[in-house]
Amino acid sequence: MSEPQISNRSAAVTITPSVIAREQLNGVRTFISITNTSIAGQIVYISTGAEAKVGVGIPLSPGGFFQDSQDSYVLPSQAQYTAISDALLATVAIQERTITGEL
Repeated sequence: MSEPQISNRSAAVTITPSVIAREQLNGVRTFISITNTSIAGQIVYISTGAEAKVGVGIPLSPGGFFQDSQDSYVLPSQAQYTAISDALLATVAIQERTITGEL
């Protein structure tokens, strides 16, 4: 097992669905946190493994967050995470920890 890789980044989210965290093919995701950093009231909808749609999935109001991490038996989803905004432009902060190889 290799050292964990920690990624901190931001992404613009629009009214068109976009991938904000790629599917893990060569590693294992052990933690992910997605925070809506928008300040103008935009709601961001998050989906795993499917295209995000307004009104469907995990809604994040400004300041709201979604977090998933490894516990004793369960890992966070390894699928891609997509996002869409209910207004023209929103922003999210993404923190992700992955390990290359197997646990």
